[in-house]
Amino acid sequence: MKNIILSSLLACFIFSCDNRTYTRNQNNIIISANSELNRSSTAGNLMTTALQQENALDIVLYPKQLMRKNQSILYKEKLSDTEINTLLSIYPEGVMDQFYIGTMTGKTIKELLFERTIEVFSAELEVSGLRYYFMFDGGIPISQTVTDIKGKPLDDNKIFRVAISKFFHFSGETFPSYKYRNSIDRKFQNSFTEISARDSLRRFLSRKKNLNIPNLTYQRALVEKTPAKKISGVLKISEVQGDGHLSKYRGDIVTVEAVITAAAALEWYPGGFEYYLQEEETDWDNNPATSEAIQLYLDAPLSIFEVGDKVRVTGTVFEEATNSGMSKTQIRDLHSYKIVEKNVKLPRPIRLGQQGRKIPKKHISTYHGNLNYKDHLNLNDGIDFWESLEGMQIIVNNPKIVGFRGGKESSNPFDQKDYLTLYVLPDGDYIDKNLTAGGGIQPIPSKESWNPNILTVASGNLSRGLDTERVYQVGELIEGPVEGILQYGKNIFGDGEYSLVVPRPTEAIENFNQQNVSNMGSDCLDPTTGIVLLKCRPQSSFSSDENSLTIAAYNLKNLAGNEPTRIEATGEMISENLKCPDIISLVEVQDDNGLDFSGSSSAKVTLNKIIDTIDCSKKSYQAMSINPKLHNEGGQPGGNIQVAIIYDQNKLFFEPRYNPAALAETTVLSDGSLSNNPGRVYPNDPAFKNTRKSLVAQFYFKNEPIYILVNHFNSKLGDASHWGPVQPVMRRSEIKRAKLAQKINHFVSLIERRSPKANIAVMGDFNAYLNEGPMKVLEGNLLYNLMRTLPQNKRYTTNHNGNSQSIDYIFVNRRLRQSSPSFEVLHLNSDYMGRLSDHDPVLGRFVFN
Repeated sequence: MKNIILSSLLACFIFSCDNRTYTRNQNNIIISANSELNRSSTAGNLMTTALQQENALDIVLYPKQLMRKNQSILYKEKLSDTEINTLLSIYPEGVMDQFYIGTMTGKTIKELLFERTIEVFSAELEVSGLRYYFMFDGGIPISQTVTDIKGKPLDDNKIFRVAISKFFHFSGETFPSYKYRNSIDRKFQNSFTEISARDSLRRFLSRKKNLNIPNLTYQRALVEKTPAKKISGVLKISEVQGDGHLSKYRGDIVTVEAVITAAAALEWYPGGFEYYLQEEETDWDNNPATSEAIQLYLDAPLSIFEVGDKVRVTGTVFEEATNSGMSKTQIRDLHSYKIVEKNVKLPRPIRLGQQGRKIPKKHISTYHGNLNYKDHLNLNDGIDFWESLEGMQIIVNNPKIVGFRGGKESSNPFDQKDYLTLYVLPDGDYIDKNLTAGGGIQPIPSKESWNPNILTVASGNLSRGLDTERVYQVGELIEGPVEGILQYGKNIFGDGEYSLVVPRPTEAIENFNQQNVSNMGSDCLDPTTGIVLLKCRPQSSFSSDENSLTIAAYNLKNLAGNEPTRIEATGEMISENLKCPDIISLVEVQDDNGLDFSGSSSAKVTLNKIIDTIDCSKKSYQAMSINPKLHNEGGQPGGNIQVAIIYDQNKLFFEPRYNPAALAETTVLSDGSLSNNPGRVYPNDPAFKNTRKSLVAQFYFKNEPIYILVNHFNSKLGDASHWGPVQPVMRRSEIKRAKLAQKINHFVSLIERRSPKANIAVMGDFNAYLNEGPMKVLEGNLLYNLMRTLPQNKRYTTNHNGNSQSIDYIFVNRRLRQSSPSFEVLHLNSDYMGRLSDHDPVLGRFVFN
């Protein structure tokens, strides 16, 4: 029966049961935003139509929550100025009235529609230029349809001219907004053209009579839920949760009885209120695979509910999906409730770690298939272990910080975040074999071991005492027990993660907040921010002399010419920490004006400003780069990301043969010289399509030919999450990196063939693990990765979600390897807050006698 209902709804929605899609007479239509939340409204249809037609747009996405409820007006073909003003009062003024015009592909439009819909399981966006229909069964999507106005599927690859809300794009009131929650920077190519929705509607309504406009009563958006059945009696929460990832009662109306352990308003749009309910210990089922707790989600708080109340509630079981595809089991759509008893003792927390339930340390999952549909949890797998504790009170002892996100993570004081996530190891006072020299922990990618024992401790609506103003450092120990609730839910990026939230003050955290970072002296801390100064972070042990050559590779993290504070700090780092290398290869160099679509793709100002801040006596640095094709090679929109080289022209001989064209081919001539110096490596090859092009330059040092190839391989964006439902994880990005690696290896072979005495260094950010397949392709039988010369506990250049891992390298050919190479990584970003970048620099030193 459910499928019959669905088919009827879908057919009516897509193929139009009312064929009057366009009409000239729409008198007696009430323009109002008071429609049900699960469908489009006449006010939404009118506004999106006006925006589309007045601004020559393909598609308009207008948040339903912008419109004022309880206001309406009778629509007719010609409205007076007074009537227009009355109608306009339905819509907001100021920043909420502003919309950006840009472009999106059909695929990214679909993604945004779906991600916003699953926030509240309603038609969150009013639309024009398309129609969408989603149906959910207990939170699980069972139908997703997005079509053009003619009912044809929206073309994934077609580029559409789109308007989206500036207010929801990014603002404090809608944080984390489209920018973070929906990764809009990578989906919406923003022209930074702003339009007023109200002005567009006023012009639209003021035009002549007989407007040919779409039917304003037509349903352009429809979000449905399958009919729920009511389960009789009171169920245990462990029955509702079950011993799998999805509840067998999803979509059903159930009644549970439990104690409220935490309560708080949700901070980000679209709001709501959450309670955590946990069974009293006497009602536990003693099955470690089933959670005794669950989240209750309401649109607004119940004033009579307090922490410590034992309550009986009846509502619908939902699985709230995250972008990664996993979900949180919750009760929504409350039918009835009552307080059974006041001031009940909260259930005891489950102790984890050395003195309690053992946390898996090796594998996130050993399952093959979709975790959502496996029969039972395997508590030896990290993702299943944490799922078994969803919503429950837990306690861990002496957590050690192994990573962080937010707070004072950035060195830019204007970029401090109001949120904070700490990645910790419970029982951090115990020795772990995978610990780094800085006190972090490393994964073992070749064994698919990603440290599932890393626990996320997050600030937010439920947390108390986690100080976003404090400076944290990898390796710090929070001494004592930390107690809270293990929740699963969306982080600010919309991805799912298990995290410990601390709803009540914790002595261990309060005491920890009073400590200075690593008990460093005051002369090592910035007096304003508390961040560890560069002079007290690792410094290179290498020095350059007349017989040696020092080279460095560093990812600047999207550094543009209009960021003077970070540019100055970068110059200080090169001078003091890197000790003035002879050659510095740089990636993520942005153009002169940063995230701005005006101007050219040149980074000349950016590079020259960096050089101007470097204080290295006897050095005379010169920069080289080739301007990329405008807005064509990836990275942040408008930034024109590129790779570059800075070199000491007093020490190295460089003979330019310059062709500035972005796609000019560089060949290796018969004598080993480059046709373009510097040049781009295979810029027209399909392997380099829509990504950063590698740069090659030839130098001479002590009459030895030196070739430097700077690279920035494609990122892992788009790969499945390690914590996602489909296991083993698919990493499609490796396919492209393998092709890039093969092309660079081939170019190296050409140099060696035509210049037998060539010294070749291939360096940069490869976005690949040390023994990942593409890196083996790059090495082949020609190159050697100097990262292998370091002890295991120093082999890392970045920190991702608490895992210290290496992705930045210097590869050398056989001849250069004969020059007594030394190699090091300066861990001056990965282990510290106040980061200049999310990468550490790598350095090599070579002796030429």
